[in-house]
Amino acid sequence: MYSATGEIVSSQTISSKTRTVETITYKTERDGVVETRVEQKITIQSDGDPIDHDRALAEAIQEATAMNPDMTVEKIEIQQQTAQ
Repeated sequence: MYSATGEIVSSQTISSKTRTVETITYKTERDGVVETRVEQKITIQSDGDPIDHDRALAEAIQEATAMNPDMTVEKIEIQQQTAQ
């Protein structure tokens, strides 16, 4: 799921009808320096209605940076799945 390695300090998942936000905090130590890394994954669901991808992406980035202005977006993945 996430690319970071280290000790998981906390994990939280918040879900609504159309959105799931997963936040995981890792702690790693390298050469005596402790680093804390927060990774957040935002999943947007649709019941078949078209999604405005540009708007959804802008909202996800805005939401992530509003939680912590020092946070940067390093990776964006877009997947489209259909129910069979």
